[in-house]
Amino acid sequence: MTHLANGVRLWLSSMWRSRARPLLLALGLGLAYAGLALANSFYYAVGSTPSFWPAAEISFAALVSAPRRHWPWLLTAVFLAELAVDLHLGYAVDLAAGWATANTVEPLLAAWLLGPLLRGGRRLDLTHRRDLLAFVGAGVLAGPVLGALVGAST
Repeated sequence: MTHLANGVRLWLSSMWRSRARPLLLALGLGLAYAGLALANSFYYAVGSTPSFWPAAEISFAALVSAPRRHWPWLLTAVFLAELAVDLHLGYAVDLAAGWATANTVEPLLAAWLLGPLLRGGRRLDLTHRRDLLAFVGAGVLAGPVLGALVGAST
């Protein structure tokens, strides 16, 4: 019985590391993203464009913090959460899909641009000028500009 229990425990542990963990991270990100997107939608009048979108920042932070092998799960969660929120708010499917694409591409580009700086498990340290400039360039300028271009084209 002990060998069976140890085998089950090891199997569950390996499954957690390989399969369940990215799913749970994606679920958590999707819920947080949807909550922030819904909360943010209450601050803007119908037809106006938000100048600050906290949900994009949380998705960028999640990508920078997660291993790249988890990115597809996280990006799928962001896309589906944005799509669900926009549809819930009554936007047309094509408009919601365009915004979901824009809000998925934005953190992807920003995190991808930071990738070379974070190779080998290196952590981002904003007290260093190089890290701060890379963060501002990727996360504050390049990612949002691309997201705005994709969003404006919908």
